[in-house]
Amino acid sequence: MNNKQAYRILSKVYPLLELKKHDYNNDPDKDHLFYDLPVFRDAYEKVKLFAPYLITPLIRRILEPIENSTREYYPTDKASAEALINASVDLMSSVIRFINFVGPKEFTEATEESLDVELKHIDSLEELEKAANLLRRSFNTPVLEIGGQVTVEKVDSGSVWITLGIIGAAGMALKLCANLIWAAVAIQNKAREGKVFIEHARTLEIKNDYLEMLIEAERKKIQLIEEGEAQHIISMYMADKDSPNLNNNMRGSIEAIGALIEKGAQFYPSIKASDEIKPLFPDFSIKELLESKTKLLSEGGQKAE
Repeated sequence: MNNKQAYRILSKVYPLLELKKHDYNNDPDKDHLFYDLPVFRDAYEKVKLFAPYLITPLIRRILEPIENSTREYYPTDKASAEALINASVDLMSSVIRFINFVGPKEFTEATEESLDVELKHIDSLEELEKAANLLRRSFNTPVLEIGGQVTVEKVDSGSVWITLGIIGAAGMALKLCANLIWAAVAIQNKAREGKVFIEHARTLEIKNDYLEMLIEAERKKIQLIEEGEAQHIISMYMADKDSPNLNNNMRGSIEAIGALIEKGAQFYPSIKASDEIKPLFPDFSIKELLESKTKLLSEGGQKAE
């Protein structure tokens, strides 16, 4: 697992590893009730996924009843409650030590004007070449158009991690990339909704001619959304807004990013990025937040400005 990604995720979730407990009647000798367990379980799953070596066998065994439960609450006696609290504190301490150890190294190597890209399911040179071509289509033309530069700064192991230098244009290049990524995410979600609608239509046994009309209508809707997203980005960032083929080039970038996302790719700003830049990018680690923000954007919300 990439240490940079583990650092990025665990830095957000470690406070949620603290178990919340209520003492009945404020009497410590009576039963205890742990609550908000879905929040704890989600944070615990993140540790299991990104840094499982931080969970000792003893911690795993003690926390197992809460991990395996699907309930929001967990009542227990005093002795078990103390063991659970101690295990969660020990785990949180281990995560904090990991963050403090990894953070300085990753910050030293990172640059503010960069974009971390995780490419999944790359199991052959052919797949890597396809992904590289999509990456080039994704950002090269738009960033060059505003006087920026795209370079490969680093390639890590595990999933294929590539750090792209998104340099120049007074920080506008990174904001441009954030908008392109959000546009691709929004269009991907709309396309998935369209596929669900078409599959439902197929179950209704409607006539083929009408079904073809629905499919074509969905295709045109996605095309119009894509054209609108491209034009919006052009109006925000491009000096020569009437340049020939600019809309097609921008749509090509959005489509390429969408194709990468469809294959499991994720995009993150540098861990050293400024507080102005970080919120502009989708958080691929929180699916519910991503879907909620995408829905807001599709209803007329604002992306990176």
